[in-house]
Amino acid sequence: SAGVGVPENGIEAAVLAVGGPALRPRLRAFLRAALDGTADLPLRSLFKHAGYTLSMVPASGPDLGARTAAAPDGVKLTHVLDGGGAQAAGLSAGDVIVALNGLKVSLSSLDKQLERTQAGSRVQVHAFRRDELIVRQVQLGKGELEVSLKPLAV
Repeated sequence: SAGVGVPENGIEAAVLAVGGPALRPRLRAFLRAALDGTADLPLRSLFKHAGYTLSMVPASGPDLGARTAAAPDGVKLTHVLDGGGAQAAGLSAGDVIVALNGLKVSLSSLDKQLERTQAGSRVQVHAFRRDELIVRQVQLGKGELEVSLKPLAV
């Protein structure tokens, strides 16, 4: 029912019940790896088995390592990603970027400025943290993966 969570072993129990006795040993091994392991899952082969082609390619252009939103006076960092350039430079969620490499930014102009740089390069970021102006050097990352899922051609 709505609002009721799944018990700790609920997903495993449901999958094993649907899989039936013949598949239980293989399913149990897969679930152990998927739910308790840290290795990448074989997503391409799993989706292929289900009739889909999965492709994952790096997004075009470099990335600050943060999620952003428009702000009246610049670009607000809504989330700073673990291991990204923004985090390494000491930027935090809530900071408002007002300039990149000395040029004023808005949400659209930030993307355009980033497109003119390369992943791995450093950019100078001017931002406000509450009322304090901070200046940081941010090393740009490669960006996130773009994922697409398409039915296999018949």
